[in-house]
Amino acid sequence: MVLSSWLKSKAPPNVKQIHLIFPVPGHSYIPPDRVFGRIAKVVKKTHTIVKPDGYENILSEFVSVFRLGISVEVADWKTEISNVTKAPAQWHFKFAPCKRILIKKNPTGSIDIQGEASYRSDLGSFKSILKRRKTLNNICPEIIPKGQNINILKLNDCDKLLMKHFRETWRDLPGLQFYINVIDSNNNIHNPSEREEEQCEDEYLDLRV
Repeated sequence: MVLSSWLKSKAPPNVKQIHLIFPVPGHSYIPPDRVFGRIAKVVKKTHTIVKPDGYENILSEFVSVFRLGISVEVADWKTEISNVTKAPAQWHFKFAPCKRILIKKNPTGSIDIQGEASYRSDLGSFKSILKRRKTLNNICPEIIPKGQNINILKLNDCDKLLMKHFRETWRDLPGLQFYINVIDSNNNIHNPSEREEEQCEDEYLDLRV
């Protein structure tokens, strides 16, 4: 819907349609994926990356780095879109198997979308995925302010990883001041739901220091 909103209100007059192509996973040779592969090689060879600056330095060797909330504003598109568009299960095509998505601007200014499960055949049709009595003019996402609180469960997991890697005295190390500031300044303390606990346990398995 971000592209639909752009096509309706900000696209040049000669741009009438957007064509999204999703390559087969694992077989993409488009430039962004090639760059990501080069970055991944450097990250894997780096034994330990402790501070965010470590990732930023690696990324800056290959791409331009923009800091969210500083050089780039972050809009709450997720909340805004859920208020305007239908749930994917109610769309006129199945989203998951789509290899192509076409977004078309009509002469009236409305936006229709078509999904195709094939790279070459056009078997679907253009229709709107907006809720009744909703238009793209209703979309106006709020800017998410910098400094959003972090779930206390994720902070606890981060604390456990730091203790495991640097021992219980990790707070005495000057190079870890970033984590001290994040953990101590967070005010989002609440009783987590069972779903949040399960989600955090799953994410804990993938965390790396």
